[in-house]
Amino acid sequence: MGGSKRFRINDIIVKDSVFYPYRKKVRTMKIFLSGYYGYDNLGDELIFASVLKFFENVDHYVELYLPYPKKEPGVKTSLKIHLLPRYDLLSIMKAVHHSDLVISGGGALLQDETSYRSFVYYTLPIRLGIRWKKHIVILGQSIGPLKKRRSLAVIKKIMKYKRITAILRDKRSFEFIKDISVYKENIFLGTDLIFLFPCKYPKEQKENPRNLVVIPHVSTDWQKKERREFVEKIGNIIDVLLSGKYNQIIFLPFQRGKDERLCDEIFMSLKPRTRSLTYVEKTVNTDKTIRNASFVVSSRLHGVLLSILYEVPFLALSNQPKIKNFVTENFSCSLVYPAVEFDPVEVAKEIERTNESNRKGTIASVRTKLEKRAERMMKLMSTFLNSISD
Repeated sequence: MGGSKRFRINDIIVKDSVFYPYRKKVRTMKIFLSGYYGYDNLGDELIFASVLKFFENVDHYVELYLPYPKKEPGVKTSLKIHLLPRYDLLSIMKAVHHSDLVISGGGALLQDETSYRSFVYYTLPIRLGIRWKKHIVILGQSIGPLKKRRSLAVIKKIMKYKRITAILRDKRSFEFIKDISVYKENIFLGTDLIFLFPCKYPKEQKENPRNLVVIPHVSTDWQKKERREFVEKIGNIIDVLLSGKYNQIIFLPFQRGKDERLCDEIFMSLKPRTRSLTYVEKTVNTDKTIRNASFVVSSRLHGVLLSILYEVPFLALSNQPKIKNFVTENFSCSLVYPAVEFDPVEVAKEIERTNESNRKGTIASVRTKLEKRAERMMKLMSTFLNSISD
């Protein structure tokens, strides 16, 4: 992020911990932290900010070793951070060797759907930690998809290690890891790390009560035909909604570059009259944009999660298992449609007939449940850090 005001992560995360008062620090703990940080992906930057905020509030002085693609972290922190070149194997090996703890932190790192190379990269610090008998935490993650047998074999081997603790963010991942683990008492159900520090916002009246936010995303393995079909169907949804109760549509890219290009592509495919009531968000902070929405349509998981944090009704368009697993686990009604194989008129009608007050009540109860899980995660991690420092 490098000083950009694009996401304003520190404005979204609560400034002071609601769980931990100030305590005297007892000792220094060196932690190797692995994650998809520094690539201007809003969801991962929120996870990063939450992890840093947590470590600022523990009983230890924390030094982080962090593989990172930029010269400075995009989130303000009081922690001492040693930034490492992301693909410098020797630096990574030295940092893991000097660390007290290895954390694989947040998101969906342990999967081979993106690529097997990505899977190898994110399991490397864990395997190095096992080699040097370090304590290891898999924190706030979804596991999988694991399409290759060798990927599954690696995960099974990792979960035989005695000093590994896993706190998973969804029930399917929790049950899978607990089933294959030798030390099942070290496996816990948590939630996504952005719930560690809940958002606070004023109960103000929304600036635009008929404002719909669209957060589009397409998989890198999609063919051009699938991408064109997705763009066309999103345009059809917007045409229906603008003739109904919504008077403005906002496209909100969650990652610089590819998401911005996709938003521009959808925008340019719209009819001229429709374009006049639609725009692509570029600089205004995401916090306010989602908070002021009447409805969110998201193809990204953290678009769904931020909707829950701000109690905004939503619908997901995605084939990603992490989104389907999360939504079906927490909501009884079907709020997920396939990314391409959906009827745009049916989706538009579902959005139109949403009872906003009823849906908000359901979302509020889910938010409360997830915040309780997050509080438990923080207590587990705090207890864990104290135990390994004794």
